[in-house]
Amino acid sequence: MSAALTRSTYNTWVWLFFFGIFTLLWLIFVGIGLFLVMRGAPTRRRGVAAGALFTAALVCFTLAMAFTASLHALHMAGAVIIALIANVLAGPFVAVLFSKKHAVLFRNPPAASSKPKSDSDVHSGAAATDTDGGDTSDLKELTGVGAASPTAHANNGDGHDELHIPTRHRLTVIRKAIWRCVPYIAGVYGGMLFVIVVSFVALADGCYCSAPNEFNTWLSRKLAAPHPGRCATGETCHLYAIVGSHCSDVAVVGHYGASGSGDVPVGAVLEWWPLTDGSSMTTDDGAAPAGVAVAGDVPAGVATPSSPTSPRGRIVVDHPIAEDYRVVAQVPVLGLECNAGYRFRMRMVFAGDVVKGPRTLRTRTLPGRASASPVRFIGGGDLHGGAIGHNMMRRLWAAHHAAHFVWVGGDIAYANNIRYCYRRWDTTLALLTGFTRPDGTQPLLMAAVGNHEAGGYLNAEADTPAGRAAAYTHHSTYFPSPEALSDYYLFPAPGVSSNGTTGGRAAWHPALPAVTAAQLPPGHVGATFATTAGLRGDMTATFYRALIGSTGWVVLDSDIMFRTEAQVAYLNETLAFWAARRRAGELAKIVVAYHCPGLPTVRKWEDPQATKVRRDFYPLMLRYNVSLVFEHHDHAYKRSHPIRANGRGGLETAAPYEGFIASGDGALGVGGSRLAAHNRWYHAVSSKSNAGFAVEQSPSGHFSVRVYDENVDMLDAFHA
Repeated sequence: MSAALTRSTYNTWVWLFFFGIFTLLWLIFVGIGLFLVMRGAPTRRRGVAAGALFTAALVCFTLAMAFTASLHALHMAGAVIIALIANVLAGPFVAVLFSKKHAVLFRNPPAASSKPKSDSDVHSGAAATDTDGGDTSDLKELTGVGAASPTAHANNGDGHDELHIPTRHRLTVIRKAIWRCVPYIAGVYGGMLFVIVVSFVALADGCYCSAPNEFNTWLSRKLAAPHPGRCATGETCHLYAIVGSHCSDVAVVGHYGASGSGDVPVGAVLEWWPLTDGSSMTTDDGAAPAGVAVAGDVPAGVATPSSPTSPRGRIVVDHPIAEDYRVVAQVPVLGLECNAGYRFRMRMVFAGDVVKGPRTLRTRTLPGRASASPVRFIGGGDLHGGAIGHNMMRRLWAAHHAAHFVWVGGDIAYANNIRYCYRRWDTTLALLTGFTRPDGTQPLLMAAVGNHEAGGYLNAEADTPAGRAAAYTHHSTYFPSPEALSDYYLFPAPGVSSNGTTGGRAAWHPALPAVTAAQLPPGHVGATFATTAGLRGDMTATFYRALIGSTGWVVLDSDIMFRTEAQVAYLNETLAFWAARRRAGELAKIVVAYHCPGLPTVRKWEDPQATKVRRDFYPLMLRYNVSLVFEHHDHAYKRSHPIRANGRGGLETAAPYEGFIASGDGALGVGGSRLAAHNRWYHAVSSKSNAGFAVEQSPSGHFSVRVYDENVDMLDAFHA
């Protein structure tokens, strides 16, 4: 198992910070405790204070060991063993400090001038007293040394006697104290260790970045109640459809809970039937399917694709762990009727032509470019996967349950690229697949990648398709790029005339020529970039394009799993193509969406991702007259004034419908946790409230955007 799948950048920095804090506190407490023990006359008060400090130091040391294991600098078992050894060794010392014997045990020897010169100087028969009234009977009881012991009293100059105990006898006392304190060590410090390492660290049921380890997240899940959407062993779960690159396309994704490596399907069969008006809830299993698509290695005797030119889908084993052997089937479906309802049935195929786990999905394709029907969607950024975002989405859906698709602009489940956090994905997917339109169909899903899908930004080891496939889990498997999955350029389907869209999908997604260096923004000459041709077969791609109604969409990766500069050529190709279609009157608007904002509301203007977005994306968006931009990530709400280039390499506000409007900033599930910045020069509206969108895109491409707060009260409204 790759370490990248058990932690994230956030784990590393958060745990490194706390490791440093508790290590520093440990050193401070030990230093002060030693000062109290070694300096000045020992008293009961000093002993208790030193004991408390050493106890706090042990707590800090134990926590530091736990954080060391979380950083993968030390195995969890090694951290527990080291913490146990430290507690066992220090336990007797601390126990004696809390006892009345500490003044005898840690009293410094008298100065040479006051040492007894002969046996006659020894105050025999006198009771040796410490400064707190203790007597030598405690010492005798511990050491077994009687009055003949080589101990001596000497006056320390202030009227008190100083008891001299040779070092060897002090060691004898400490050694005996070890055995006397075993119950104390086992009970108090063993219990403390269990509470700290197990309870404090392990019981993070939410599986945030504070719970990255296999052991403690396993324990937290075992102790927690069953989670919604749990993918049971031997069952297909979470069947949903993703917005395709054209209204006639969708990508259907189904999850299967395998029991282990011997229970992995070799393929999947997806069949579909059209739904007539008013019949979306029927189960016409007896009728022959209108179409069949397959994923993986499906024998011809089990199923044959209805279109031999359709691409074959994929079977993905998503970085399995013992308790969640997740297999995901990704099946592209091409050439459907636009704005039509379909019932899909997915079955998993196993060795020996065994078929299991039928599950059905009812959904609708999007209205086409020439359709008289508007396209509606709800959503926003930073859903988070917690109660706030889930409740926000339920309220949005209740108010706008006719939406064609749900948009989430990154930070979907906050699993932080931790494979053991599959519970967060299950819960979130259960939410997103639980919405039902009035006709009984389920909305399509559409998403961008966020930093909490990647567990940070730009894993240096994941700059190639193979590196990304090994380093990242969940997102590209659960939300595959419909463009890369269908691989339109290797498998061009015949033109489909659907709902007035002449030429169908093939005409709208040609193999575009590679751009030249002169076409790219300054600073990119000589670099290599992801072009259309370069994306063939790269299922780790986290950017794609889609024709939605009469609007061309481009969804990008804002320097999270793919570098922004690696998308410049692709963005240039796509925007140039959309702009040409717009000039020809075949397209109304262009929309760009991604996670990290170029115009931040909370973060600084100089934020690294914001700077790269403005450097690499904005020049092309301005060149090709993008109308609307959805940005997220800042856990606030913002709508900018129209933005245009100022002719001096910078940006400025513009008149309405001149330049693009940037809106969003990711407050769907985590708003209110940050104070929005005071209105910056580009802000038309800013707020720290939770915010979710309900958008209607007219057939003419006019956008009507309504923004709601957590109570579904109107927060903002605008047109683009």
